Amino acid sequence: MMGELIGIADKIEYNLRGFLSNTPFRRAIRGVFLDVDEYWESAQLHHRIGSPFLSRYGYLDHDELSFYRSMFQTELFFKDLGTEVDHFRPQWWDRHCQAMGYPRSANPVIIRVILKENSPVEKIEFPTNYEGYPIVYESRPRIVLSPRRT
Repeated sequence: MMGELIGIADKIEYNLRGFLSNTPFRRAIRGVFLDVDEYWESAQLHHRIGSPFLSRYGYLDHDELSFYRSMFQTELFFKDLGTEVDHFRPQWWDRHCQAMGYPRSANPVIIRVILKENSPVEKIEFPTNYEGYPIVYESRPRIVLSPRRT
């Protein structure tokens, strides 16, 4: 998965950098990274190992997602499952995209834009996708190192 994310980052970095540089909140950006949607990741695991993807009402709650993500990471440790990011879409994917505010039939790779804490961006409309990749915004405090205690 990491190799595939690096490949996607290499492919979109230059144009994404230009896209974000032309936004009114460009000075508030602390960093950007790629992630994978947890629902997709869990469903993809079940698809690859031939296990039915069980969830209440077709949608997973947070505890179920954590359980399935742990299973996925354990399985990846023991064998290469592949990722199928460009092809595999789980059942209810469009419904999940709608619930998450993603574009319809979005790519399961998410662009996470980290904003500086207390940035004056309250009235700005943020773009929610870039070329089919959902964009999610997070605000994080500045990291401050404290002196080492002896």
